[in-house]
Amino acid sequence: MIKKLPLVIILFAIGNFATAQVFYNNGAVVSAKPGAFIQVNGAAQNASGTITVEENAGVSAEMTITGNFTNDATAGGDGIYRVAGNWLNNNAFNAGTGSVYLDGAAQQVGGSVSTSFHNLILEGTGNKTQTINQTVTNVLNLNDRELLTETYSMFVTNTDPAAIVRTTGFVSSLGTGVLSRNTNTTSTYLFPVGSSVGTTRYRPVEIAPTNTTASTYTVRMANVDASSEGFDRSLVPTEICNTNPNFYHRINRTVGTAPINMSIYYNKLTY
Repeated sequence: MIKKLPLVIILFAIGNFATAQVFYNNGAVVSAKPGAFIQVNGAAQNASGTITVEENAGVSAEMTITGNFTNDATAGGDGIYRVAGNWLNNNAFNAGTGSVYLDGAAQQVGGSVSTSFHNLILEGTGNKTQTINQTVTNVLNLNDRELLTETYSMFVTNTDPAAIVRTTGFVSSLGTGVLSRNTNTTSTYLFPVGSSVGTTRYRPVEIAPTNTTASTYTVRMANVDASSEGFDRSLVPTEICNTNPNFYHRINRTVGTAPINMSIYYNKLTY
C-alpha cells in the first residue's frame, strides 16, 4: 500500500528559489529557512497546508509577492512577507515576531478573518484600505501612506508609546471606524489621525494618561460636520455662541479608568 505523504519544501540557500505567475499551495508544508528568499511574480494562494517564513538570530527568510496574497489555511513565521497586491487572510496567520510589508499601489488589508500582525509596515505608492478589523501587536509603521480603516478598527495593542511610527502618513476612518491604542504609562501617545475626504486634513491627537492603569482609547478624526452624524451643533448651552463645522473628533475610552490630558492639533493652512 502506498501512503500519500505531504510535500516538504525547505529553503536553505540565499537567492531566488522560484519565479512563477501563480504560487498555489494545495497541501504542502512550505518552510523558508533563515536567509532564504522566495520571489513570486504574481499571486500567491495558500489553499491548504502551511507556509512558514522563518528567522533566527537576526537573519530572516523573505517571501516577496508581486500580486495578491491569499491565505486560506495556515501561514506565518518570524520572517518577512512583502506583498504588492491585496492582503487577504481567510484563516490562521501566526505572525510570531515577523514583519509584513505592504509595498504596492492601492492595496486592501482584508479577507474574512482579521489578521494579528506583529509589525505592519506601509510602503509603496498607494494607500492601504481595511475591509475588516485588524490588529498590530508590536509596531505600525505608516511611513508616508494613508491607512483607511473605513468603518473598521485598527487595534495597536503594544503599550509602548513608540508603537506607531510615521513620516507624513496618517490613519483615516469613517463612521464608527477608529484607531485604537492600549496604554499603561503616563507618557504621551500619538494618534496620527486625518482624512482625505473632501479637503485633506491631518489633525493628530495626543493622549497622556494620568496614571498607569491599563486602558484603551479610540480616536477618529471626522472630516464632516458633526450634525451630519447625529451630533446637532445647535444644541449647545447659551454660553456658547457657535460651534465650528470643520472640527469634529470622536474620542473614547473603551477600557480602563485612567483620566487623560489631551491635545488636538491642526494645520491652519488646511483649516
